[in-house]
Amino acid sequence: MFALLIGFIGDDFPERLPVDLNFVEMEVEESVHFSPDPKASHEWWAASPPGTGGVRLGAENRVFFVSMFHQTHCLRYFRDGLLGKSVPEHILHCLNYVRQWTLCHADLTLEPGDFTMRNFTQDRVGQTHVCHDWDALYDEVSANWAEWNSNGSQPMTSST
Repeated sequence: MFALLIGFIGDDFPERLPVDLNFVEMEVEESVHFSPDPKASHEWWAASPPGTGGVRLGAENRVFFVSMFHQTHCLRYFRDGLLGKSVPEHILHCLNYVRQWTLCHADLTLEPGDFTMRNFTQDRVGQTHVCHDWDALYDEVSANWAEWNSNGSQPMTSST
């Protein structure tokens, strides 16, 4: 667990969460989970750590959100949009945010053939990508949340 005792006032804060992440391989595949079906809502929320990705840092317990969890929030919002439960302005924010994130993390993995012609119900597995080990990130954010809540503080909440 990281222990930062700096105040982080104004623009005084680290650019990144101070966690070392290893690289892992991830094989992209189709899934029956994470559908727009209202019954799958628990799947989408189970993919978030406690506090939906917020961390408290420094002596003042300043709130920050890890970008990866902002991105998963936006994916949940797109899903909610398919169900007619999202605010259009928020969807536009999220669409632009995910677009910029995709450009920032340009993945050079080659995908053979024309993916638009792929039968996703039969061809369920795609290419293997190299990713950061997000399990370590979940562990760190969850530990930060547990420490914050063990001090009797009010939890951060999110409506989506």
